[in-house]
Amino acid sequence: MAVFLYSIGLFTGNIATKLAGVSAALGIILLIVIIRMLISLNRLAPLLILSNEGIYSEVTAVSKAAGLISWKDILDISITKAGWDTLVVLSIGKAAHYMPIIQKNYLPW
Repeated sequence: MAVFLYSIGLFTGNIATKLAGVSAALGIILLIVIIRMLISLNRLAPLLILSNEGIYSEVTAVSKAAGLISWKDILDISITKAGWDTLVVLSIGKAAHYMPIIQKNYLPW
């Protein structure tokens, strides 16, 4: 916001149109991201679903892309600390089966 105000000449009297345009565009993008994050905090749907068939997770984009992970493919479940986060780690026996699914649903190439 301060960059935008500076670029429109509020402090110096000089107008920098390119800087004003770039800072306004980045400000709008930041505002959209913040609004989407606030809306997602109000979500009532579960992020982790355990069923008789397996585990379905919507916690991260990669876990969402993997879809349902069958219980028979899970070798081990462990909990790991990474910085301030606590992660549930699934060791998958048939990773080659899930990689094409993740690449198709998540990766842009």
